[in-house]
Amino acid sequence: YSRGLTTSEKLVRRQCLDRRRLEEAFLLYAVLKTHFTYNLEVDHIDYDRNLLVEKVVDTFLEKFLEKWSGHRCSVKGCGNVIVLDGNMKNARTVCSCNSVGEIVFEGIGNVVIGCPNTPGKGVRYCEMHEGLARSYIDEGKIMEGEGGNRVTTDEELVIQRILSNKVTRQGNFCEVEWCNGKVSWVKESNLPAEVRNMGCKNIVKAIEMVQFGRKLRFLVKSDKSTETNGSVGSAGFGVHDKEDEVVVDGQTKRNLVCGTSKEKHKAKNLKTAGCLTFQWPCGIVVNIAEMFNCESKSQVYGHLNKIMAKENMSGVETICYDDACHLLRYAQNPRRRTLTNTSERISNMEIVVDKFHFKNHVDSWCKTHCNPYKCRQLDQVNTEVCEQTFHWFSLFSRMTKHMNRWRFLFFVVYIMDSHNNITEGN
Repeated sequence: YSRGLTTSEKLVRRQCLDRRRLEEAFLLYAVLKTHFTYNLEVDHIDYDRNLLVEKVVDTFLEKFLEKWSGHRCSVKGCGNVIVLDGNMKNARTVCSCNSVGEIVFEGIGNVVIGCPNTPGKGVRYCEMHEGLARSYIDEGKIMEGEGGNRVTTDEELVIQRILSNKVTRQGNFCEVEWCNGKVSWVKESNLPAEVRNMGCKNIVKAIEMVQFGRKLRFLVKSDKSTETNGSVGSAGFGVHDKEDEVVVDGQTKRNLVCGTSKEKHKAKNLKTAGCLTFQWPCGIVVNIAEMFNCESKSQVYGHLNKIMAKENMSGVETICYDDACHLLRYAQNPRRRTLTNTSERISNMEIVVDKFHFKNHVDSWCKTHCNPYKCRQLDQVNTEVCEQTFHWFSLFSRMTKHMNRWRFLFFVVYIMDSHNNITEGN
């Protein structure tokens, strides 16, 4: 049939390669290429590509960080100035459950996050939380017959345990403890089907795992034989302190008035808050971390503390960040600065705003303490390097938003590693 066709006609009539088949082939190629470059110790190739990338991604990031944190070149600021910024465009779909997990930063504390798992197509919850969660509701006034309305929020929460039951004229009500610590009365018929009639027992348990070299704990369904109390929460440096945004102006204390805090920019429902990157001014990406819920000071500080503890980062003297004023006050809080030697070092470093975003900072304290034009080390230094990187990195957003957890993590590190090799001239 095709013998009488020209080459151009054959190309026009050929069938398109299936998108999923192309993705599977690319992942296999990328893993093998990375293995031979970094010696990822892959003993066999899993047929399931998700298992394959899950097995190699932590080792890959460790090798990536070790290599590129040691990069030094003649570009001004390389090795003694680190620039960090978050990019919300490269996000992925996640389970709707909030406050069900925590990132554990060894030696300094924990930060509460939502579920990091990717749900199936067309559903809101992952397999671990399906049937255990719903939006927060309080029907206490209805139970007491006071004629009030139920209190609801948009926050999707896992039901942690049933504390007690009460039967009234309005029906059967359960006293529910939610995963964020709140307690409310909920009509039994409004509970997820799987938790009805479970009695006064723990519904979830806490499990641990490692992702990107960081320990995670999150709540999953408890088996019938488990009576362990599962809970998660912020601890150590991650606990909110009202002094974090207080500055001394003359003889008076007041709050910062710069409207640059990232915590008010919550990621839209079902998505992560993108990626936080650490870069040398020459364009080399040193580290990349996934953000959950929002680009919070606690997550940024935790990742910064971890990377600054590396031996290759001992020469860093200046940190550039677009919300430097809030990060600096967060780091200087006495509750955090004495946690470790790295915490003490960060609190004494110059943390300044990058030149591109400095015009958005209006507080007089910020202009005095976080002014990049007053920092002599930033003369002729490219402090906008992260924005320049995001210009092309954001082009992958349509690809990454539908990736599952492990494919996303592997892909972003692979892309940044390729970018670094091109930047370095390899």
